[in-house]
Amino acid sequence: MKSKRLLVGNWKMYLGSSEATALASQLATFSKDLKHSAAWIAPSFPHLASCAQAAKGSPIQVGAQNVCWEANGAFTGEVSLASLKECGCNFAIVGHSERRLLCGETPELVARRMNFALQSNLQVILCVGETFEQHQDGETHAALAEQLAPVVDGLAAEHADHLCVAYEPVWAIGTGRYPTNQEIRGAHEFIAQQFARKMKDPPCILYGGSVTPENFEHILGVPLVHGALVGRASLKFEQFRALIEISERCGPIL
Repeated sequence: MKSKRLLVGNWKMYLGSSEATALASQLATFSKDLKHSAAWIAPSFPHLASCAQAAKGSPIQVGAQNVCWEANGAFTGEVSLASLKECGCNFAIVGHSERRLLCGETPELVARRMNFALQSNLQVILCVGETFEQHQDGETHAALAEQLAPVVDGLAAEHADHLCVAYEPVWAIGTGRYPTNQEIRGAHEFIAQQFARKMKDPPCILYGGSVTPENFEHILGVPLVHGALVGRASLKFEQFRALIEISERCGPIL
């Protein structure tokens, strides 16, 4: 994943069918000549197939915002990995803070989702991050350690290359606030250290949380920032394109 800088648009529960498909089509056309960047999108479940069709033949990869930890069964409200692949999905996001906080997903459940997807050859973006209270109390690393412990323990070495971690401080998501470069660097270095016993090189680590065209180049200057998981700024073609263009101007990952 680290051969190119990765920008992932998490569209959450936004955009109707025609809006999502049109945006996927615009990105597919724009992304064909990218040299240093890769753009992925995660539409809501109902629009996965149409967006995958719109992106077909382009470098754009389409993924899901979650995936079940079992192949099938009585899991009302979950979506199976097989169904996602039928829709054209290449990756899945797991452990987003909104799933952890609003739906009560534990680190252990997130790790189960991740491992099942990786074992089934689906690429995974694992989200971790601290709340505002944890940030204020100096507990960022403790929060990350708690979320990552079952992930690292259960990660098979042969699947590590298909895992990408997104550091998303909860207090920065959609708020217009974001950490200092020193804080981002500290978090990314800590995440890399947690995987050191399982991986020779650090995993692909994205930053997420109020990423905008105004702050993105500044953020990309931080070591171990391999791209971004983008929320609001990925919903408009002009803004997402601006982020990709900034990544292209920054050249290859060092």
